[in-house]
Amino acid sequence: MAQRRGTIPQVLRYFIRLRSPSAFQTREDWARRNRREIDYFARKVARYYNEGTLLRVTQSTNPQAREAAVFALGLIGSWNCNSQLASMLQNDDAGVRRVAVEALWRVWFRGKSSQDAALLRDALDQPGRGKVLEALNQLVRLRPDFAEAWNQRAIVYFQNRDFASSARDCERVVGLNPFHFGAQAGLAQCLMRMGRGSAALKAFRRAEKLNPHMDGVTSTIRLLEKALGDDNAAA
Repeated sequence: MAQRRGTIPQVLRYFIRLRSPSAFQTREDWARRNRREIDYFARKVARYYNEGTLLRVTQSTNPQAREAAVFALGLIGSWNCNSQLASMLQNDDAGVRRVAVEALWRVWFRGKSSQDAALLRDALDQPGRGKVLEALNQLVRLRPDFAEAWNQRAIVYFQNRDFASSARDCERVVGLNPFHFGAQAGLAQCLMRMGRGSAALKAFRRAEKLNPHMDGVTSTIRLLEKALGDDNAAA
């Protein structure tokens, strides 16, 4: 049964007006092509909502309202909503979970300081992997509590096949941001390539607990359990 108009949250009204991605369009391409409409959505939501009121809407019984609020928090939310957004990865609605992943990455990239995102973007825009790594080295020294700077450096180390350094940075990320399923899965990948199968299995399980719907993680866990034997499967 459709809800009466008066019961629909305003954020959902704005969300419904956004053009949906086509069947053959990635979310990244959709966001890039609809940047102006998304910015307008963010401005409208910011006029009527603060972070606390949006967080209350994430508990709505209406899954589309939850999705709208989570999407909005990804655009205008601060680091303070990190744990609540992470809880949405366990939501029973696939649309909410998908948007929660996007929202978390946006929040993580923004960091805790108004300068963090710009500094990280400047580092990642350097020409060539070597220059990027140099810039990230400087950034983690300047902002040692900026988890995503460490995570991006871990990615560069992984691309360079320096799995030990990548694993150390992933552990630093998880220490700063225990909800960072990407770093937890990255740590597992490093451990697996370092021949540490049991440790990798534990790390993959932690990643799956944070985000039960990551592509390939569950299947990798099953393969590792089979390779390592029944004791690890039951752990």
